[in-house]
Formats: sequence, structure tokens, C-alpha cells
Amino acid sequence: MMKATALEALRRFWWIAFLFALGGGILAALPEPATTQDATITYSATHTLLISSSNGSIYSDPVALNQLSLYATIGVVPERVGEALGIDPGTAASAISPSLNSTDGSLGITATATTKERAEELANTFATTLTSYMAELQENQRTDRLAALNARADRLEQDISDLEREAQANPDDRVVQAKLDALAREYSVVFEQQFGTSFDIEPTLILSTLAEAKGYPNASDTGLGAPKTRPTRAIFGLGVGAIVGAGVALLVSRLDRRIRSRAQAELLFGAPASVVIPDVGGAGTSLVVRPDRHDQLSDSYRTLRSVLTFAEAAHAEAEAPRERAAVVLVVSPGSGDGKTSIAANLAAALVEANRRTIAVNTDFRRPTLAGRLLDDDPVPLPFAFAQLSEVTPTQLLRRTPTPNLVLLDLSGMDAPPGSLARATSQALAPLARVADMIVVDSSPVGATAEVLELLPYADHVVVACSAISAPSLRRAERRLPDTAVLPVPEVAARAELLLLAVPDAELPGLVAGLAATGTVRRGTIVAHTSGANGVAVLAPLTEQGCVPLAIHPAMTFTGADEDLARLAEACFGITAADEIGYAIAQSLVLEIGGEPFQVREDARTLYHAALAHGSNHLVTLVADSLAALRTALAGPGLLGQELVADAPGGLAERIL
Repeated sequence: MMKATALEALRRFWWIAFLFALGGGILAALPEPATTQDATITYSATHTLLISSSNGSIYSDPVALNQLSLYATIGVVPERVGEALGIDPGTAASAISPSLNSTDGSLGITATATTKERAEELANTFATTLTSYMAELQENQRTDRLAALNARADRLEQDISDLEREAQANPDDRVVQAKLDALAREYSVVFEQQFGTSFDIEPTLILSTLAEAKGYPNASDTGLGAPKTRPTRAIFGLGVGAIVGAGVALLVSRLDRRIRSRAQAELLFGAPASVVIPDVGGAGTSLVVRPDRHDQLSDSYRTLRSVLTFAEAAHAEAEAPRERAAVVLVVSPGSGDGKTSIAANLAAALVEANRRTIAVNTDFRRPTLAGRLLDDDPVPLPFAFAQLSEVTPTQLLRRTPTPNLVLLDLSGMDAPPGSLARATSQALAPLARVADMIVVDSSPVGATAEVLELLPYADHVVVACSAISAPSLRRAERRLPDTAVLPVPEVAARAELLLLAVPDAELPGLVAGLAATGTVRRGTIVAHTSGANGVAVLAPLTEQGCVPLAIHPAMTFTGADEDLARLAEACFGITAADEIGYAIAQSLVLEIGGEPFQVREDARTLYHAALAHGSNHLVTLVADSLAALRTALAGPGLLGQELVADAPGGLAERIL
């Protein structure tokens, strides 16, 4: 299976991303706005202390100055603050931040808390506690120093007293006298330290309040937070949900094994896609193939009918014509692939081509074919399952509102799906002798094995994702044996006359693709064979310098070799952009033996409708078609063209 690109995955599973985005927006908007915050609001307060010294200089003891921040956060101060405020000392210390400014001699203590009052209380308490502690600490140091001096003086006095008694006993002993002099001098120094001015000269740091703490709010950013209002939270939730949904969509796409594109189908089947059924929203469950409807969707089913008709013609040419109806088996890997829509509308398209058609339902677990073909709910068959062997297959058929289209559906019988599928398959052979075509709507291949009962009876298998056919390749090989079969871009690059013979629904996409690739050379004659389109559809190539022509053979193609001989007798409706284009188109038609006639650009739709009207209805409606054709072709024509008149056997009759 080809893996889809991220863009294709998102385009296919956009609804997953949408649901996640919607859910994210709703869930994000549900909480009350008061329950979310963008940031935690805190308050800060700073108590400023002025540092002074008893000797006039705060730099006399820089070590003590730098230790102020340490005293504020470790030890006694946090413990006292914690005790005073009833909080843990560590919590208290972590809430403040001291800042020392040695230039102006200030110490700021900043506290942070969840309220203004708490921040002010913390800062002021730390400041006053630090101030008192520093005063207490320095007073204790002074007291200890004074006590040490007193003890030293008492010891010296005792030593001096002892030496004086010794000197009185030995007045001529000079050693004793020298010791006494030394002790006297030492005592004088100690006395001076005790009672002199030197004791008071010891510097003391003095802390005084310069400014008490004043709280102020500050926002502490906590990173990406939830928006406060419902609209902003909803937008945020939508974005997050969309991102998550996109990831889920990509994962689902990687795990998806269904055929999702034409390129995937062509790669898996190894053949080019002949028909693509467009996915048209709002198509509903009713038939889209009706005589009064011609659009891209309905015409795609008619193209599928043509592909099967060509395949039948190729089979008849290669082997022998069938003596029974061809059986077309429509299958799909799973449910929801459009299998029943294809079966119902293909049957309706075959009826338009005057084919007696039997639509057969074998999806007995989810039978929906009858609902598409019948106007009302199907009436149960008047037979029990055990009686099927006693009735003929034709008695099981139900008429539908569409002429020449009947339905075989055993879904109303009381029997297992496998038994119903087996009984249906046994009825195909007798029914094939009384019908022209049989279209079988099977059960999903990936869900059941009942489709295996039908494969031996199938002449054509249509996969619901697309219709794949190779007759065109075989015809090219047989009818143009000396011509290489090349990819479209390479053919377009080589051609001087480029003929686009594709279904109407595919023509705009083909033209746009050729224009986008730039492979068609300037001056190339580009002609298409669509009846409903004029030269406007070729505008992308016309803008690149190509010569646009619309050349439509007014005949029905069967795919047989007789079509080539009939071309020489056919009439061709041509439309061009100017007189030169008309001359080229007229010459091309005359060269193959056909009869050209002019169709105005604005009359192509009416022209095509007239042909469809005439070919799809009874002979009694031919007169209306002739009148519409005469109106569409009225006016001047080509050089030498027969004028359109009401006389029998005229140009309008020959075209039709």
C-alpha cells in the first residue's frame, strides 16, 4: 500500500483533528476562570540599615562588615526570628535576602512572602533582631575583654607583692629588682587598658534603621500557565487539540490499508484506471443515473458502462460472442466503499443502453441494494427458503420503477447469509439466459467469504474503488502496431496534433494537468472529442500558445472494428476559437471522410443535450431532438456547409 503524505492524511482524516480540537476547546473552557492563574503573585519588602562605627570608619574591621550578611541568615538571628514569628528558622532564613552596599555603608534586608504584611513583618523582624544581636555580640566581646584585663591585673598585683617581699629580704639582689621593674611596667600597661582611653578606642559597629520595610507586589513567572479567561483558554485548547488530532490522523493514515486514490489503485492492479467515480457529497442513496440527469457523477457511471461494453466487444472479437448475459461482480475490500452505489447505478446505466439487466444482491448482512432501486420497502417473497428448489429463478425477480431492470434479492428469507449467497449463485446461470447483463452487489471481501461463491459465475469484476480495464491497450497494440504506447506527458511533448479522447468528466483535469506540466509545445493543435464542451475547456493550453479545437463525432462507439468504417460516414460537430481554427478542424474531418458542421461555443450544451435526448429516448422523441438541433445550428456555417433547414433529409437529420 502506498503511504499517503502528511497533507493527504490530514485532508482525508480532517474530522479527527477537528474533533480533537473541538474537544480540547470545550475541556479547556469548562473550569471557572478563578481556578487558573498565569503567575504566582508575591510581595517583597526591604528594611534598610545604616552601618556606622564608634571610631567613625566602618572599614576598620572589614571582616566584621562582610560577616553581617552571614549573621543575618545563619545562626542565632534566624533562630530568634523563627521563635518570634512562630515559623521554622530555615524557612525564615530562606525568605530573606541581605544586600550589603559597602560604598554607602548600608545593609538592605529584603523579605519575600505571599502577602504584603508578611513580607514587611519578616524584613523588619530580621533587621531589629540583627541590630540587637550585633549590639549584644559586641557588648559581650567588650565584657569578656574587660574581665580578662581584670584577671591579668590581679595576677600582676600578686606577683608584684611577692617580689616586693623578696626584694626587702634581699635588697642587693639585682635580678629580683629587675623582675620587679618589669612587672611594674606590665601592670601599668594593663591598668591603662583597664581605666584609660585605649579601652574605649576599640571600634564598634553600630546598626541603625534608615528605612523600615514597605511591601510591594511583584510577579514571579512560573512559565507557561493557563489563560485566565474562557475565550483564551478555549483558543489554547483548540490549538492543543488540533495538534494532537493531527498526530492521531497521521497515525490512522499510516495504519489505513484501504485504497484511497487513483494512483494507489493503478499501482496495486498494475494497470491504468479507465474510470474514476467522483466522491460527490450529498449524493444520497437514490439513483443518480436517470435520463434527465447528465453531470460528472452520473456520466462516470455511464463511462463505466462503456468500458464494460468495450470489454465485451473485445471478448467477442478475440473468442466468440457469449450465448448468455455477462455477469458483472462488484466487490470492495470493506463496507462504505461505494460498492452498492456502483452496482445500482451501473445497472441503471446498462438499462439506458437498452440492456435487459438483472441487479442481484448478495450482501445479506447489510442489504441496501433494494432500497436504491425500489421506491418503497421491498415486499417479502411469497416463498420460504426451503421452497426455492420448487420455484423457477424468474419467479424470484422483482420489478423496479426503471424499465428493463429487475431485482433478485433473497435477504428477506430466514436463512444464514452463506446459504442465501449459495442459493443466489445457483440462480445466476438460468437467469443469464433471459437477460442481457447481470450486475451482482457482493458482500465486502474483507468481512466475509461469501463472494467466493460468486467468482466462478463472474465475467467481469468491478472493484468499488475504481474500474480497471485493459482493452484500450489491446486495441492500441492491434490497430497501431507500429506506434509506441507512451505516458501522456511524453506523447504530449512529441505531438503536433494532440487528440484528447477521454470522458467528459475527466477532460478538465487532463487539460489542467498538461498545462501544469508544460509538456505541450507552443503551436500544437489540441483537439478533444467531447460533445458537451467547446474550446473553453482547453483555455489553460490556449494560454500557452496552443490551437484549440472541439471535434465531436456524432455517433455511438461500440469498441469494435466497425467503428473505424462508420467514422467515414459520420457527422462531426466542430468548434474553434477563430476562422483559422475552423479551417483546420474542417480539413481534419474531411480528410477522414466525415462531414463537418459548425457548433457555436454557447450552443455546445444544447447540442449535446439534443444528441443525448435523441439517443436515450424512443423514436417518437426524435422530432424534438431535430428541432433542438436546428436551433443550435441556425446561422452562418462553414464555407461550403449546407444550411440548416426544415426539409427532410437535411443536415440535422444526418447528424442525428
